[in-house]
Amino acid sequence: MDKYDFLDDVGSTRSAFNTDKAIEVLLRKWGNYFIEEAKKNLLKGLKKNNSSSDPTTGDLYASISPIIEVEGKSFRFAIQMAEYWKNVEHGRGEGLTPPPIKPIIEWLQSKPNVANKFGLTRTNLKSNKVVNFKGLQVKQSILSAAIATSRSIGEKGIKPTNFLAQTINEQAIKQFKKEITIALNKNITVSITRKK
Repeated sequence: MDKYDFLDDVGSTRSAFNTDKAIEVLLRKWGNYFIEEAKKNLLKGLKKNNSSSDPTTGDLYASISPIIEVEGKSFRFAIQMAEYWKNVEHGRGEGLTPPPIKPIIEWLQSKPNVANKFGLTRTNLKSNKVVNFKGLQVKQSILSAAIATSRSIGEKGIKPTNFLAQTINEQAIKQFKKEITIALNKNITVSITRKK
């Protein structure tokens, strides 16, 4: 984490106070905090839901990162993550239409440790001939596993983790506003928006 303290600029001969740097450092501090907390809450939520895979090797865990943009007097902070975060955050109801199979195949193919765990990559399997599925060349065993996974998700659903709601909560937002107000030495309005 950046060790710059905005109070270091107070009384400096060049400028009395570098507000822009103070806000940027504060956004980086809070960006890192939100990312760490989101990852920690994701792990807790998946463990609570008895997830069988290691989430630290997953695309979602690895993709959670801050975006901090500084343009003149304008600052932007956002959290970016893999598209399917909404399914992990909010879950998916049971008895719904099964999710598409192709992304599950791609996931299984990109995660050899998951496929190996279920014995889907053994070469001696009769069902391991390569087939074409919607433009993908895939082993029959992986296709079968993806179809079964899709059906299971459709039937049983996915429990929500609420990892982001637990991270960006009233207490964190209140502290964030307080620190920015102190940094600027004036009251400001902080707008937290969640893109759907």
